[in-house]
Amino acid sequence: MTSGPYDRAMKRLREVETAEQLVRYCIDELAWPLEEEEVLESSDIEELMFEWNLAELGIQPGTSRRIERVRQMRPLTANQPWGIFFVELAGPRLLVTQIRQLLDRLVTKRRASRHANRRRWALDDLIFLVTTDQDPSEMHLLVFFKGQDKVEFRCVSWRPTDPTRRLRRLSDELLPHLTWPNDEQDVDAWRKEWREPFTLRLGEVIASAARLADRMARTARDLRNQIKKALADEEGKGPFSGLMSEIREQLVAEVDEEQFSDMCAQTLVYGLLSSRVTDPDGFGATPVLSIVPLSNPFLSAFFDQVHGEASGLDLEGSGLEQLAADLRETNVEAILDDFGSTAKGGDPVIHFYEEFLKQYDRKMRADAGAFYTPEPVVAFIVRGVDELLRSRFGLKAGIADSATWQQVADNVGFEVPESIDPNKPFISMVDPATGTGTFLIHWLRQAKRSFTTANPNQNWQEHLSTVVLPAIHAFEFMLGPYTVAHLKLALHLHDEGGLPPDSETILLTDTLDHEPPQPKLDVMEDPVAAEGRVAARLKKTERFTVVIGNPPYDREQRTVGDTGKRKGGVVRYGAAGLKPLLNDVTGPLKDAGLGNLAPSVHNLYVYFWRWAVWQATQLPPGPGIVAFITASSYLEGLSMGGVRSLLREAFDELRIIDLGGEGRGALTEENVFDIQTPVAIAFGVRTGSPGSSCTVRYLRATGTRQQKYEQLAALSLQDVTTDIPGKGLDRFVPYSSDAIYWSWPRVTDIFPWSHSGSKFHRTWPIGETKALLQRRWNDLVTAVPRSRAELFFEKEMKVASTPTPLLTRGKRLRPIRLCWRSLKVPTLDH
Repeated sequence: MTSGPYDRAMKRLREVETAEQLVRYCIDELAWPLEEEEVLESSDIEELMFEWNLAELGIQPGTSRRIERVRQMRPLTANQPWGIFFVELAGPRLLVTQIRQLLDRLVTKRRASRHANRRRWALDDLIFLVTTDQDPSEMHLLVFFKGQDKVEFRCVSWRPTDPTRRLRRLSDELLPHLTWPNDEQDVDAWRKEWREPFTLRLGEVIASAARLADRMARTARDLRNQIKKALADEEGKGPFSGLMSEIREQLVAEVDEEQFSDMCAQTLVYGLLSSRVTDPDGFGATPVLSIVPLSNPFLSAFFDQVHGEASGLDLEGSGLEQLAADLRETNVEAILDDFGSTAKGGDPVIHFYEEFLKQYDRKMRADAGAFYTPEPVVAFIVRGVDELLRSRFGLKAGIADSATWQQVADNVGFEVPESIDPNKPFISMVDPATGTGTFLIHWLRQAKRSFTTANPNQNWQEHLSTVVLPAIHAFEFMLGPYTVAHLKLALHLHDEGGLPPDSETILLTDTLDHEPPQPKLDVMEDPVAAEGRVAARLKKTERFTVVIGNPPYDREQRTVGDTGKRKGGVVRYGAAGLKPLLNDVTGPLKDAGLGNLAPSVHNLYVYFWRWAVWQATQLPPGPGIVAFITASSYLEGLSMGGVRSLLREAFDELRIIDLGGEGRGALTEENVFDIQTPVAIAFGVRTGSPGSSCTVRYLRATGTRQQKYEQLAALSLQDVTTDIPGKGLDRFVPYSSDAIYWSWPRVTDIFPWSHSGSKFHRTWPIGETKALLQRRWNDLVTAVPRSRAELFFEKEMKVASTPTPLLTRGKRLRPIRLCWRSLKVPTLDH
């Protein structure tokens, strides 16, 4: 078998140990020009260089003891901007101080020096090849960037004895950027191309999670900016604009230019990491980036659409090729193993994504709720579902059981709904906000434990592929976490014997969007449309019996002038022939005379609770389980009474583990997440037709984060035993305890009228100075009543309103009329 040009270049590079040999390599492999083609001998190549006297460079005696020799390559063409220097150092290490002294003598300064007759270069136009005095010789190609405080070195380093993979990367992907340009007149393009290989700072090796995350984040930020600019330049008519429109139509309708640019950038960068981990041997086998293998069909097609040779999407100079080359050289497996052994432990890929987001965009990490779900929490929730399926539905193998609807109906005693095939497997799970896929992986781990315990002599891998995998589904609307989830699933299935992931397991879609995508009359299969069709079909036809996960928490706030569509999808707005599902939450509030509190339920976690109840118990009506960890405000908040009413109507039993974690009040408590919002786990179970009442049981976990993790690890749902009486809007937490505090009268018993408090709804009542605030106050005091009403932002209460009087011993107190017409307003000095 003959070797190709890349093998030849790699073998030639292994022979390079001196400056003369590197010049010969550049002439033969990189098309550096020679006036006389026959000049190829080492002695003749040496004539292409001239030697500098160290004293002529202004280096004082004694400071140059480690610099043995400095030579410069003569310009090969008249337009060459570069000063190419060869520096030989005594000793085995690259000495930055000495190189910096030499650089200082060669770079153009603003002021003329006493060596004004010496040739000087711009910092961007210098390349150093530094060799060290050791066997074998170590070579460093250096270029220089202007940093904030000092000049920053960037390098490409190697030894002739380096592994073949490393030398192949140099010869195939990095050094070809130093090919002599065809157009020497375009000096700016020449500079940009020759500086392309130099991405690592001097001494920087991608040998840790933090450095790999930083390397990926820098590339992703550059990509995001390029794509945003491309969208702006296209003005709605171009390949990026077309792809964004397709994503909107088929997958996630609310994507804007900023989000689309981010989706593409994260997918491209994390797609490379996914490929590198799942196929280390095939990854980057050739220097053509467009054939990087990806395990997921949609990701592979999306990657090719954005960066493939036929895509028409120009991302030249994006840094992806360099990142692919760096990942080929990086021991990613060791980095992830090391990352998994840190304090967070558990899932290294998920924690690494946290590190990546921290480097890439801290605000996005917080806004998206991209905080990893702690392993002990996920393990407990999955184990709890497994326990319920065994104890309440008679499934011996828990979440891994293959029982049909008819078999479960016979076990529990209910009629299989007419629209469901009785021979269909009963267990169908969905994680509606899967994020980076933590619940999926724990589901598979628990399924293996339950199956092997119940069936020790049966084949797990066959059961996994035929029963367990077809029963799990997950939705995610952010491409970055979606890509990571596929990476996690591929890695787990690789460890289970290399089984390919099912293309319908994790889908890119907005869970709450119930409108099916419109069919497109494409000649060829469109991967974006195909993903959308699968998601729409599952939402429409699949009867999920288990809904599990950690949905996002985000209360919607409408600002003045905000006319855009708000979140909520089918829950808030309904769909064709379907009323808004949220009516079942707001309705009980209005019936109780608390309609003014309904805006508080406009929170994503409430939407997901309502969606989960709909999917697990109403499509069609029948048995199901919902297991969520969410914000805990629904446990007792007055405005969340409608949520409690919904859950009591939907389930036979609720088991609640209150994890607390309030981080904003006077008495703070450590949270199981890195957030300040208290959280709770809830398991809602329905075994058949809705009963007359719902049993609610409660447990409060206390202590530090670690202590709560330990409690969950030892906890069974049978340990959740505190009964919570009540119905409808009544709260889910105990009304009393052994503390004397609970024997006192409630404030609401003494003051029957309550209000959410005073809120400005305006910025003008806040002033930077006393004078400004005094002027605004005077304007308010002297305003006519109508203007005051506008300034006070009237809602339920008006400027002229009279509050409802309190009751004392059955008699009304005399009304106190708070009217601005008669109220004497104090000044600020009072």
